[in-house]
Amino acid sequence: MNPKNATEVIDQDRREFLSAAAMGIAAAGAASLLPSRLAAAPTDASIRPFRIDVPEEQLADLRRRILATRWPDRETVSDSSQGVQLATTEKLARYWATEYDWRKVEARLQCAATIRH
Repeated sequence: MNPKNATEVIDQDRREFLSAAAMGIAAAGAASLLPSRLAAAPTDASIRPFRIDVPEEQLADLRRRILATRWPDRETVSDSSQGVQLATTEKLARYWATEYDWRKVEARLQCAATIRH
């Protein structure tokens, strides 16, 4: 195999890994906030108020897991040719773990649902 081709394969693998890692973090975080048991769908077509109330323990657990993420080595190049750069992903994860205000979003979602009814 040509050394240039080997580098391209490694770069592609790295891009795929970083993309999968970012999606995994987002999916795991979102999935942990959903109820473990879904309510049965109503049989009528009535409009009901939207309610969301994620327990604080779940949010604390999500923050803890985000902060405990084990990150890969940095990219081998200084541009974004290998996908989302590690520093960007780390910065986003740090924001979710320390600054993101889920309660503010909950209030906004409930307010928007109330206005429509």
